[in-house]
Amino acid sequence: MFNIYKTSNKPNDPFIIGKIGSAHGILGMVKLFSFTENKNDIFKYYPWFTKKENQWIILDLEYKKNNKNFFLIKIKNIKNRNQAKELTHCHIIIEKKTLPILKKNEYYWNDLINFKIISDTGSYLGKIDKFLQTKSNDILVIKNYGKNMGKQEILIPFIENEVIKNVDIINKTITVHWNPIFE
Repeated sequence: MFNIYKTSNKPNDPFIIGKIGSAHGILGMVKLFSFTENKNDIFKYYPWFTKKENQWIILDLEYKKNNKNFFLIKIKNIKNRNQAKELTHCHIIIEKKTLPILKKNEYYWNDLINFKIISDTGSYLGKIDKFLQTKSNDILVIKNYGKNMGKQEILIPFIENEVIKNVDIINKTITVHWNPIFE
């Protein structure tokens, strides 16, 4: 591991804004996938942290290049492909306080993870596990461990007022107009 990056500082209120993909080339570059709404906004928030083998690490960006579906980045002091491979699948984490303050009834996707999903007919559908981004709309990935439903995922498009009827931040629930096959 890169001892020069280890830090005793842990980010306050860690917030994931991206993920490092595979190594690219021989000079230590990696692919970067941004989870921010505007992909370029990931570069507005610093410092970047990641966690590897229970150690917090500060990542210092040296170079970036925009690609079609991801960025190519170079982290300072990463000299070769083998060092870059050690960062594969690490999350890019910032302190949540560096994000813009939200208006009333606004939220970050990350805040909705583990919210309960209830259909507008009153059926419990599961909890939000993650989000998928598509060209047309974002998708809620619901993990469902109900007795009669078996272990399965439900994919629900995040289309406000059509599918997403209510987001209740206080009770951590989202009401959806959705009728899965098992319902």
